Amino acid sequence: MSKPADVLLTNASVLTFDVNQPHADTVAVSENIISFVGTKADSEPWRGPNTQVIDCQQTTLMPGIIDSHFHLYAGSKTAGGVDLRGIKDMTEVRRRLLEYAAKNTDISWLTAHAAAYSLPDPETPLHRTHLDEIASDRPLVLFAHDLHALWLNTRALEQTHLLHGSDNPELRANMTFGSNGLATGELVEGAVFAFVNHYMPSDEAFMTQAVKRSLEQLASFGITSVHNMLGDDVQGRLYQGLEQAGDLTCRVYLPYYVDSSINAATLTTEATALRDTYASNLLRIGAVKFFADGVYDGKTALTLEGYPNEPDNVGTSIFEREHYLELVARADSLGFQVATHAVGDGAVRLALDAYEQARDKNGPRNSRHRVEHIEVINPSDIPRFAELGVIASMQPLHAPASPTTADLWFKHIDKARWQDAFAVRRLRDTGAHIVLGSDWSVVTMNPFVSWQAAVTRRPWGNEGDAHFQQNLVEVMAGYTKDAAYAEFQEAHKGQLKVGMLADIALLSEDVISLPTEDLGSLTVKLTMIDGKIVYAA
Repeated sequence: MSKPADVLLTNASVLTFDVNQPHADTVAVSENIISFVGTKADSEPWRGPNTQVIDCQQTTLMPGIIDSHFHLYAGSKTAGGVDLRGIKDMTEVRRRLLEYAAKNTDISWLTAHAAAYSLPDPETPLHRTHLDEIASDRPLVLFAHDLHALWLNTRALEQTHLLHGSDNPELRANMTFGSNGLATGELVEGAVFAFVNHYMPSDEAFMTQAVKRSLEQLASFGITSVHNMLGDDVQGRLYQGLEQAGDLTCRVYLPYYVDSSINAATLTTEATALRDTYASNLLRIGAVKFFADGVYDGKTALTLEGYPNEPDNVGTSIFEREHYLELVARADSLGFQVATHAVGDGAVRLALDAYEQARDKNGPRNSRHRVEHIEVINPSDIPRFAELGVIASMQPLHAPASPTTADLWFKHIDKARWQDAFAVRRLRDTGAHIVLGSDWSVVTMNPFVSWQAAVTRRPWGNEGDAHFQQNLVEVMAGYTKDAAYAEFQEAHKGQLKVGMLADIALLSEDVISLPTEDLGSLTVKLTMIDGKIVYAA
């Protein structure tokens, strides 16, 4: 020991996630590194006249929480306006939007998020004319709860020159048109991201403030790292600016987003340039992100056997198969980790096929490629995760609590497949590496609500629970140690261990003694990143 610690966190119930020392009651921090983990008695040499001593009051002290699937930029941009989560009645949608419009006469765009796919009713698609009845004088956009669809009123379509379509192939291919040739107002999949990037308010000052608000929320939940999907240079520059100003209070792993129009040469040039540019202590690019399909709610998830009563409708493949295989192999050859959004069992198989082909073509390496979501999987593909060293990245709150809580999900899944849905236990038992996250702003970023959902999930029918059971320690590891592994940072974070980065969260309760049904009520008393306290209740 060269000098006393800067911070001493003591009288805690410490969960270290270090297999060699799983428990302790005191942690010392020197500059940005953990310098001691052990007992209060043994920590005395680390206490000096200038050491900040924090009495944790026997509540849980743990590694900073890592959310392995997050949309910091897009979420900050789209999560404003009216919250329509859980609203399935168009009358209530109208009431909330009119109230919001009356209170916000100075804003140019009216926005709402978390809209249900069943609006205005399960048999009637939402049309721009429905939204015109709410607002016709200002642009209005409703984002679906999963950000895989949005709906615009006529004014928004006119202002963005999309009423008659678009020259942008990503937009036009994912817009719907009426028999009169005019856009209905619905945009899905890639068109959503194209719209957000090109038409939503996004000047630097607006986005800087929006992201800073989200960073404050992250800190209040003990989240010290996010895997921020759908990255690009615009986001990189914004986060870099925040880091240089001392305002980036969360580590950001930023996969480069590969859309379906990109060729191998463009991927090579752009992704490698971004990797070289953003490689700091708080901001890194080491992965690329693909979308293989959409979502079950909109029947755009890619399936192997089609949808109920629609065997010929297998969903949507975002990429042509050979194009996707080529790009994955190229990214792998460049040393990138590859993450693929794959909701349906057809998309999961496609991603695994691509990773296997890339390994065969380029040779085996410690690639740690990932499949994101995995809502339904064919049983024959479960062991392939461990065999290929592929990470399963899943989101506990994506699994509907019951058939009565989901919007359209259960209508689009055959009941016989329930045992293959969100099958985290079966994946884990075959040796797959599991990481967990929120997919914010699709669901709340509150990790404790996700923890509760993960450990209290119940069968939807008679399919049993053997395919999804998890215990709390496994779930918390999915948000700490295992999540660090998923971004090649297990030697630096995800554990409370001497020599590791001082990313730490102090919870309001002793989480191990808390009833599982109360996990969602947990709060955070203190969040530290890189040795600095960024939140204190």
